[in-house]
Amino acid sequence: MMTYEFGGSLYCNAAEMYRDMAGTWLSANGLNGRDTQLEFLATNTDEALARELMTEWHPDDGEYSLSELTDAFAAVRAELTAPAADKE
Repeated sequence: MMTYEFGGSLYCNAAEMYRDMAGTWLSANGLNGRDTQLEFLATNTDEALARELMTEWHPDDGEYSLSELTDAFAAVRAELTAPAADKE
């Protein structure tokens, strides 16, 4: 079984790892609250955020997929913008 690693954590699949990367970056490792994250999302596309993460942050100096990271930002966007009733 292949495992994926990011930030000292192991993941069962790439989608989980990329989702955590996007969420960690967008929240500045928990320092940015929901409102700040929504501001970033309102002014950037998922691909732009993925490109910025890959060029500015250099997570673990690994090789990452722009496409999968873009999808991860889309997933984070969907979670953050979902109506409150959907989150329960």
